Amino acid sequence: MSKGSQKKRKQDHRPYNLLLIGAVILAAVGAYLVYVRVRVVAKPLPDVFSILERQGYTPNDGLSGLFQPGNVIQVAEKGPDGTERELATPLVFAWGSDCFSGRTPAVSDFSLPTTTGSSSASLSIGGEMLAEKLPSLKIESAAVASYKLEFVDVRIQTFAKGDLSGSFSDKCVRMLRTALDSGDKVEWYRVVMEAVVAGELLMEIEWKGDASAGVKQSVTGNAEKSLARTGTSNNGPGVPFKLDVRVAGADEKKTVLSAKGLVVLAYRARPIQPKTAAGQGS
Repeated sequence: MSKGSQKKRKQDHRPYNLLLIGAVILAAVGAYLVYVRVRVVAKPLPDVFSILERQGYTPNDGLSGLFQPGNVIQVAEKGPDGTERELATPLVFAWGSDCFSGRTPAVSDFSLPTTTGSSSASLSIGGEMLAEKLPSLKIESAAVASYKLEFVDVRIQTFAKGDLSGSFSDKCVRMLRTALDSGDKVEWYRVVMEAVVAGELLMEIEWKGDASAGVKQSVTGNAEKSLARTGTSNNGPGVPFKLDVRVAGADEKKTVLSAKGLVVLAYRARPIQPKTAAGQGS
């Protein structure tokens, strides 16, 4: 074969080679963009409790109504060995109705911050997160495809520092003085100043296609009982609290349970000033 013929054949393959290289480059770029898109879009949003913690709140995983504004809580104590230890869950030391009689917190709207690529983080948590944060609401049934808990009528209840300063009742001061005289430290006590609360919980249960009516009824009944116990507490002396649970909607694919009543998602508390023990302020 002559040199001219060989050169011609090489020139004939050049466009094909260029197209092949171009296709490979485009495929690589496309794969990278898909990879980036999946990483950005599919990345799960932080749960509502983590977001609240980043905003300076103490998450209230159990949704107990004990941490309402005005309540005095104890966050540490003396252990069996005499050393100071932090309490895993703060205790209510005194009710706001006893310490700040006649004072009510201001109420304002609440919304989670917007995040990149989304309009707003959802005020709900799915089954996996529920099992971690609220084990009592975990649903274990082969008939359930998925479930989630949504927080409705979310708002902020808050006291300004000046609202409560110097306003401790005589009864509350006596209680604190007695505790300090017995060896407690004033640093162990806090006043809840602000709380993120919800007025209703909605549990949405999605059923698998082969779920029987009997199984659905059993799972729903157990979920109702678990919801009724969620956040159960006393809101003050002689004021029992329990969520009002009912079936809000049901069809072959889904059942929605409504639990109405105040629950606390998270709270902020301020240390009590030493002068409080002397009855001069808060």
